[in-house]
Amino acid sequence: MQKLNPHFFDDFNPKQLNSPKRSANQLTPEEMHAVLNGDVSLNGIVKKIKSGEIKNILVLTGAGISTNAGIPDFRSPETGMYTNPELKQRLKLSPTDAFSLHGLQHEPQTFYTIVKEIFGPVLLGNYKPTKTHKFIRLLEKKGLLLRNYTQNIDILENIVGISEDKVVQGHGSFASARCTLCSNVFKTDSLESPFWKTVLQGGVPTCDKCSDETGKNVVRPDVVLFGEPLPSRFFDLKKTDALKCDLLIVAGTSLLVYPFAGLPNEVSKTCPRLMFNKTPTGLFSKANQETILNNTLTAMPNTDNENYRDVVVLGDIDEGVSKFIQLLGWGEENN
Repeated sequence: MQKLNPHFFDDFNPKQLNSPKRSANQLTPEEMHAVLNGDVSLNGIVKKIKSGEIKNILVLTGAGISTNAGIPDFRSPETGMYTNPELKQRLKLSPTDAFSLHGLQHEPQTFYTIVKEIFGPVLLGNYKPTKTHKFIRLLEKKGLLLRNYTQNIDILENIVGISEDKVVQGHGSFASARCTLCSNVFKTDSLESPFWKTVLQGGVPTCDKCSDETGKNVVRPDVVLFGEPLPSRFFDLKKTDALKCDLLIVAGTSLLVYPFAGLPNEVSKTCPRLMFNKTPTGLFSKANQETILNNTLTAMPNTDNENYRDVVVLGDIDEGVSKFIQLLGWGEENN
């Protein structure tokens, strides 16, 4: 029989019998309060940045940050592609169906009509980077940008001057293209390249290294089509970036498409999370809400007393980001 510790009853606390056990990743009330010092607002995040406590900002961006540049998105009823009736009449597939491998192979003209409409003006300089793109570049200049994970394939990150190492093109890009039949690589870095000349003239680029009577030698840009896996670089970096991140900013994405949408759940529980969007979505549905209109922030009633780190600024994304920059005192630098 095991000998009883004589101090067993001295240490016994009956109140602990019914108290819930705290899991290893659960924060105490004091730890939760320390995340934003109890100020769960845009201004609370500004104070943390100004104090120097935030040094590694992870930015997740989607189509919503490019609509102010004039680029239509795939889904929005206000700014989506189908708001252009002339373009809608020319498309034989929906944009979502066209941007699938099946759509590209069986209806390449629709795919490249969309590419011409969106990316032609970007390359011609008609669509310029927005204030939000410039803000991400400013974060890099200040040494605060850990990484920008983008769902966009419009290359405005490249045009605004964000370093290639700081950008993860989650859905690929138009930096290169290849034949869908023989995988021959084509240059796409110039408007004078055969690829872009063909696209801007309304045609479908095909491979000159192989011929195929079925038309399957279509050249495709290295973008992620619907149903395809994300690039390996996304998976190589996301875990270490999430652990290092001390502020997460989400802008212009509904966080509906996985695995991209899972990134906000991978950051530390002590990491504040900030969203700029027209509507609160996903895990930000219970965030503390502030609206931006005419450069004025208005706090909405808090619906979740347990929220200690999530803030969403509702309204025009560029306007919300501009207010953020103003509060940080960086206004003259974001040009």
